[in-house]
Amino acid sequence: MFRTASFAVVFLAVWTQAALADFAEDQRWCNSPGTRSDIAIDACTRILLSGQFTGHDFVVTLTNRGNSYGRKGQMEFAISDYNKAIRLKPDHAPAFGNRGRIFGMTGLIDKAIADFNEAIRLRPSYLGAIADRGWAFYLKGDWDRAISDYSEAIRLKPKYGKVFGNRGLAYDKKGDQRQALQDFKKAYVLGARHPMLLQKLQEYKALQ
Repeated sequence: MFRTASFAVVFLAVWTQAALADFAEDQRWCNSPGTRSDIAIDACTRILLSGQFTGHDFVVTLTNRGNSYGRKGQMEFAISDYNKAIRLKPDHAPAFGNRGRIFGMTGLIDKAIADFNEAIRLRPSYLGAIADRGWAFYLKGDWDRAISDYSEAIRLKPKYGKVFGNRGLAYDKKGDQRQALQDFKKAYVLGARHPMLLQKLQEYKALQ
């Protein structure tokens, strides 16, 4: 009996350690943006079903799974996860910011801006939401508001090459070629290589 009991205790300890290791690995896969979407979604789902996370951690996992659905192009599933996260924690800024990005990608620009507004209200220095709202204003043709948001994003992250390029596009639309070219050059120096940026640099070079 003693040996049987000892074996059971040892087996339980080994099994528990293995389960904890698996859970930790699922956390790494779920939390990393570089994880392949299918693997991240499965890992996040196992965490959500495990019962080990509640409150803030559960909401973060829901949001991460939504991000993975978004990267996979499954926008309805992404929005569903963000909606659940927001219902559970209405002050979770990333759920608003990331849902706004999905709305923007699917052409629902006004909804996107509303979500970015809320994300920024909850977290005033939310760099991603500020830059994304600039992008949404650009899509609406509101060049001045786009430039304002891009300028704020640059203030928060002075070496944000992509945003310099995007602000250059807004200045270009306004007809301010001097400022547009300055931003395009800055974006290039900072490492941005988007095809639109390269095209604009070629166009401006031809004008000089």
